[in-house]
Amino acid sequence: MSTCEAAHAVNEGTSSQLKMQLTDETGRPITKATIDAVALTLWDIATEDIINSRDAQDIKDANGGTLQGELTISAITQAYPAVMTFTASHNLRDGDAVYIENITGMTELNGRQFDVYPISDTKVALKNEDSTTHTAWSAGGTARTSLLMVDLTASDNALVTTSISRREFEEHQALIAVTYSTTKTLNVDVRIDVRQLRKVT
Repeated sequence: MSTCEAAHAVNEGTSSQLKMQLTDETGRPITKATIDAVALTLWDIATEDIINSRDAQDIKDANGGTLQGELTISAITQAYPAVMTFTASHNLRDGDAVYIENITGMTELNGRQFDVYPISDTKVALKNEDSTTHTAWSAGGTARTSLLMVDLTASDNALVTTSISRREFEEHQALIAVTYSTTKTLNVDVRIDVRQLRKVT
């Protein structure tokens, strides 16, 4: 079992998407095919009450997560850095990792993991990868990403047990437990801060 931590902030009365990359004990993105279950539990730090099922809760849609497992590659440039194009939007952020498999032609990239930075919705650059002398890409390939995306909505009538001033944060905690490869578990501990836009007493 492995554990990692993250933090996320959302303004009261707005929605925000929490994105995180799920990696195994070696740091490699987990394939969607190996993931057996993703369970998310959300609770209030102060009261230790689980708030997923409350009607008057600060954070809604906590279990509305989607997992992006693999992306299909449609082109790779011979350049520095190499630029990879996908057949669909990638949702990747600067510093996210991809694990490359099944490329025909530019096989120098197969079986390797790269940090990326986005160029457009469908293109990323492979950081520090000089592909100018690689064999030209000819077909296929997949990029393993394992991005978990959860849409969080902060209610505008925040539920608080004590007074809280405008622009202060109310803290919640989320635990995302991912079971993969049948017997392995990854726990992601996320602190979610809801910024109050008005004073609550």
